[in-house]
Amino acid sequence: MERIYVSDRNAAEDEPSDEYLILDLINDLFSGERDKVEWSAYLLASHFTPPLPERIPELSEALKFNLEREPVLPSMSFPVVNNITKCLVRSLEVSPNQDALDALIQALGSNAAPLAARGISFIPNNSAVDPLIDTIENQKWEEYWIECDFKFHKNQRILNENTYPATEILVHLEPLTVNVIKTLGIIGEPKAIDILTKFTNHELDEISKEAKKSIERIIESSK
Repeated sequence: MERIYVSDRNAAEDEPSDEYLILDLINDLFSGERDKVEWSAYLLASHFTPPLPERIPELSEALKFNLEREPVLPSMSFPVVNNITKCLVRSLEVSPNQDALDALIQALGSNAAPLAARGISFIPNNSAVDPLIDTIENQKWEEYWIECDFKFHKNQRILNENTYPATEILVHLEPLTVNVIKTLGIIGEPKAIDILTKFTNHELDEISKEAKKSIERIIESSK
């Protein structure tokens, strides 16, 4: 029987004390009960849970289901969608599956957009190009995503200098713009070159470098 283990908060991290069925946790994601959904999504996204490639279809449906309950603004905390997306992306990294594409495209309109963009890179598809472009052109959320990108790169530089104090902060951040730029480069659709060109002179070196790399990759793949 397929099981995962979650350590009790009061127990040592390497001493699992509670046992949960993966299928039960996934089924809970459809319950609509906020506390139950949040707890199950957290457990599925925790480092105690292995990738679940065989559960990608169910996780994709659960992501769509809970996106219907996502707050309008990405700055509003809604960990369920982020945790489901995290679990889904980790599974796609092990076993790419196009069944997840529609859910990830939909998640580009949520606070899980950075993770969703990275997930799409494992299942590149031209149908994701326009939604990816819209994500980094969305004026409504522009200030929020710019702030997130700056936080990520600032902490990344701190991490390079001193590993310990920045690790906890960094692990919770995903760079939206860089993830989108990389994924557009992987997809290789020439129509993305215009938006990528706008980022080649970005004030963050990491972003400008990735934009140039993606343009080169698209041009190379088009030959």
